[in-house]
Amino acid sequence: MTNYINSLKDLAEKLASCNFLDKKKVESYLANLNLDVKQLAENCIWDEKKYTRNVVYRDNKFEMLLLCWKIGHKSPIHDHNGSSCWMKILQGTAEERTYSYIKENQNFKNIKLINQSTLSATNYVYIDDEVGIHQVENTGKTNLITLHIYAKPIGTCLRYEFDHDLTSKAEFQNDHKFNLDK
Repeated sequence: MTNYINSLKDLAEKLASCNFLDKKKVESYLANLNLDVKQLAENCIWDEKKYTRNVVYRDNKFEMLLLCWKIGHKSPIHDHNGSSCWMKILQGTAEERTYSYIKENQNFKNIKLINQSTLSATNYVYIDDEVGIHQVENTGKTNLITLHIYAKPIGTCLRYEFDHDLTSKAEFQNDHKFNLDK
């Protein structure tokens, strides 16, 4: 019998006692999510110009966010500053581009596309700095909602711009604190 996880609060409680080195355990939680995505979308902050970061839960071990993307929004190419990251598509379609790289003195060098995937609702992926750096884009015809779990919380990252061959450090700005009791 499958034990579905019906709320983000239940997921946060399960993750609070999780060993994040056991990636399959986190993936089993993601596979068994059964969330009311319409209600989540109504409780998130959206922006016409950029994707938004809605904090669901955060402690010193992990953080959970809902990222909300209008059509065409995309992240910069970025690393995860030593964090493990799981991303699950809750609504919509995303394109994930993963790149290999060499890091020298806080700069990315020899950036090469190694994988390009189209992800839709129920798909989830894992990435960390050993897997590569990546970019996510809403390539669908509707708004996109992605659930992100970072084990250890991620406050900064390095971003890369192909056009200028430029690496820069960025501090994340969260747009909204999500109410788990809604």
